[in-house]
Amino acid sequence: MRQVLTKKEYLGNLLAFSGGSYTSAEPAERHSVKEKPIVRNQEAMEHKRQKTQKIVVLGGSFNPPTLAHEKLLIEADKLKVIPRWHQRKQFFETFDFAVVCRNGTNPSDAIRKNSFLNAYEDIFHLIAEPEGISEISSTLVRNLLQKGDRTAETLLSANVYEEVFQMLQQKDIDSFRGDYDFLSNFYEAVINYQGIQYLNNESAFQAQKCLDESEKIEFSCLSAAKAKRKGRQIALRPDWEQVKVPIMEEIVRAKFSQNPQLAAKLIATADRKIVEGNTWNDTFWGVDVATGKGENHLGEILMKIREELINGK
Repeated sequence: MRQVLTKKEYLGNLLAFSGGSYTSAEPAERHSVKEKPIVRNQEAMEHKRQKTQKIVVLGGSFNPPTLAHEKLLIEADKLKVIPRWHQRKQFFETFDFAVVCRNGTNPSDAIRKNSFLNAYEDIFHLIAEPEGISEISSTLVRNLLQKGDRTAETLLSANVYEEVFQMLQQKDIDSFRGDYDFLSNFYEAVINYQGIQYLNNESAFQAQKCLDESEKIEFSCLSAAKAKRKGRQIALRPDWEQVKVPIMEEIVRAKFSQNPQLAAKLIATADRKIVEGNTWNDTFWGVDVATGKGENHLGEILMKIREELINGK
């Protein structure tokens, strides 16, 4: 039996970040979840995996990495999110799961009760929780890393912090929420566009569906949500499909040129790819997170404006 991992090594393994990986010692002891034969569906029957000693760490839901044939270390309480992964089938064909039992969780029951997890029962292996780590939280470490708080360094092995921090910094921006809500057209930031002041970009954009000045003014005092609803009820100008992208670019440029604090935040995203990931199937302005498909016109505009700001244009 191998020596139990230290607290820092354990937390380093368990740390949540999207698509990152590093080599680690194999967990101390593994117990198969499977206790009785199970008839697996045809899809599960066909999956084949090659096993290595490399571990990809996980503490929450994330976009599956492209690296193949690896092991995945996961906390038992995260099993509930696996069936919601959009690429879960590919993930199961690629990985075995080493499941850490924490805080009295019973992963065996969770696996057997879920039809999807149950079909792949033999790829799950239970690992006893090492002593003395009950106060260690991978969620806390993840949050500290995402904020750039170097306090996280004290909770990790010396060779882990910089590697994981760099991986997080290089990750695509694929959601306009949280720290990146300012990228959204719904973000409240007053702009002046073609002589009319609007409370946000969405109001300014929806107003341009009209050609009459008085109709545009009706959007000036609306919230983003109300402006979007109103924009669905008006007759579109005849050239709308031809002009909507350049109009959006002008409005986004106005937002960041007229709000220096937002410009600074956009510049701080450096060269990271910006994707307007959404769940409402907008594949023109963004990318549908369910399918990964979309033209991402808004994301492209934001990156273009960012380049202009960086170059002082």
